[in-house]
Amino acid sequence: MFMGKRITQKEIDQILRQGVVKRHSCKDNLYLNMTKSGTANWCMVYDFFGERKMKGLGAYHKVNNTLAMARARCNEYRALIKRDIDPKAEEQRKLGLRRQQAEEAKAVDRLRENTFEKVAYELIEDRASSWTDPKSPQQWTNTLKQYAFPVIGHLPVSEINSDHILEILRPIWVKKYPTAKKLRQRIEAIFSRAIYFKLRSSGNPATYKDNLEIPLPTPQNRQVEHLAALSYKELPQFMAELRERDGVAARALEFLILNANRTTEVRKARWCEFDFEKRQWSIPVDAGRLGKTKKPHIVPLSGRSMEILLAAQ
Repeated sequence: MFMGKRITQKEIDQILRQGVVKRHSCKDNLYLNMTKSGTANWCMVYDFFGERKMKGLGAYHKVNNTLAMARARCNEYRALIKRDIDPKAEEQRKLGLRRQQAEEAKAVDRLRENTFEKVAYELIEDRASSWTDPKSPQQWTNTLKQYAFPVIGHLPVSEINSDHILEILRPIWVKKYPTAKKLRQRIEAIFSRAIYFKLRSSGNPATYKDNLEIPLPTPQNRQVEHLAALSYKELPQFMAELRERDGVAARALEFLILNANRTTEVRKARWCEFDFEKRQWSIPVDAGRLGKTKKPHIVPLSGRSMEILLAAQ
């Protein structure tokens, strides 16, 4: 039909009208494939190192995918074959490269979105339920807002280094060491979270050992100044004087001493915890009331303890 010459648009129109189901040769490795469903698709059939291959060139369209367009792409692929490049494999390689670039761009966007402030609030939210002291979330937030967020809050955690942390800690490291120490530990925990969730590839910039300890002044030997303790020999007289004082505070302190309680256990005591018949006080597990053991316990109540409770009702 085509007598060895390149096919024309009129001949393509004729193939489309007739709708004969087969692969119609358009010369120079280009074919128009007519299907049973009536669709027409361009394809290229070629030999590559002795292997017959076919590559699709999209559906025929009189405007968006014409004979000239299909022929131009086919010629590009023929040029690749002359250079021993498989067009089908080359297209897959480029597709894979585009996907990789898209994933890398997405990863970069993710790193930029995860600022120090964002990661900090996520950590506080996740840990809030496990902290025994209900004030801890607010304490974390306050110190970070005051010292850390103004310096690094807006920065992605992936871009922060030890110099940023030093900028935060140096002004308070000596003057407010207890605060600075807690702040550093909190910042370190935030970066540990960032590293776990692969939001930064480098190490933790807030670690102290072999890192911040080098540029920061060595903390002086700080002796903890405990409040003066009352000698047990003076306790009877103290208790007698305390009993003479009026007021809820005096009775609460007397009750605390009698039962060797923590301050929060007495301050947060509720009437439902006391069994007057058994003369017992059952202290439950409440946030901020128990010590390191975090276990409920029962306190036997002495006669004077019962008197204090009954008088307070």
